[in-house]
Parts: sequence; C-alpha cells; structure tokens
Amino acid sequence: MKKVSFIITKSLFMLTTLLLLSGLLPLQETSFLSNNTVVAKASEVEDNEDKTSSLRLNVKSFSLIIDDSYTLRLRNLEEGQKVSYKAEDSDIVSVDKISNKEAKITGTNVGTTKIVVTVKESGKVVRVLKCTVKVGPPAQGVKFVESEITVKVGDKTTLKAVLKPGTTVETGKYKSEDKDIAKVTSQGTLTALKPGEITVTITIANGASDSCTVKVVE
Repeated sequence: MKKVSFIITKSLFMLTTLLLLSGLLPLQETSFLSNNTVVAKASEVEDNEDKTSSLRLNVKSFSLIIDDSYTLRLRNLEEGQKVSYKAEDSDIVSVDKISNKEAKITGTNVGTTKIVVTVKESGKVVRVLKCTVKVGPPAQGVKFVESEITVKVGDKTTLKAVLKPGTTVETGKYKSEDKDIAKVTSQGTLTALKPGEITVTITIANGASDSCTVKVVE
C-alpha cells in the first residue's frame, strides 16, 4: 500500500514538473505535494484585507453640555460610499448630517448614548462604527481644591478644581497670569518654569471663576 502511495506521489510530482517545463502550468499558481498534503505558495494566498478597515471616526467618545454641539467626522471615506448617522437614543442628542463625511451632534438631555455611523457601498452595508456621547448640564460654580500651592522649577502638578453640579461634563478653562513663570494646559496640568509668583484662574461658561496662587521656587 505504501509502495502504491509513493508511486502515485512520484507520478504527480513528475507530471507537475513536466507541465511547468512545458509552460502549461504557471509557476505562481502551482501547489506542491509534501507528505501527501497540498502546500500553497504565498502567491496563491488570497488577499482578504478589508478595504473598509481604514474607515474611522475622529473620536471614539466625547462629552457635550446641553445645547452645545460637536462635529463628528468620518475619515478615509472612499468615492461612491454613502453614510448615515443616527443616535441610539434621540432624546439625548440630535444628529444633523452635514455631508457623508461629517455630522453635527447636539446635546438635548442629560444621559449617555451612542452615535451609529453606517457606511454603504452599492446598497450594501460595508462598515458600522459607533461613538459614545455623554451629555451633562452646564456648570453653575467652580472652586479650586487648594487656593495656594508651591512648586519647584521644572516640576509638574495638576491643579484640581471642583465644578458643580457633580453631573456636569464641563471642565472649565485654565489661564496662567505669566506663562514665563508657569504654564498650564487645558486639563489643568501646570509646569513650573522659573522662580516667581503668579495667579492661575479657572473660568466656566457662565462667567464664574476661581483663582489659585502659584509660588515657583528653586
């Protein structure tokens, strides 16, 4: 039985070689037998890479204050593809499509929902993407946890502030009185640059604010 199998294998190999030499069988389409198992050449493996995998939204999640809006954008859209934008809960946000590539999302009620972005090509769905949206009320008041801090040159620290009500998604805007002494990011991260004393202010949308004295030392 083994002898018969060997003869068959050898015969197939010789036939394949003959066809290759005669040009009747292209090399890139050839499969070879190894231990009676077909082994595919790399050139035969079909490229099944999803051409829609590059489609993505500009953010995976974001927050909105009631009545504020944000423009959600879809990137790497190909010509001929059609897009729809829809909120899973239309009571929390409204969705206004601007174009296939973007839509305006407006917060209407407190809550969390998802924006569903459906991409179609030739009438068939090729990709569905989702983005989480959290909607909260505007802040009514703000206060720094510490009214005065001391930081060494070269150090970084985060200025902590409490915004009320606690359900707000507003973050406030930070401002350094003198950026040469210390600079502060939109998240409240302060970097001490040179000795001195400054005031950092946080302000919310309704105009309310609070201040923190920052002393920078060697």
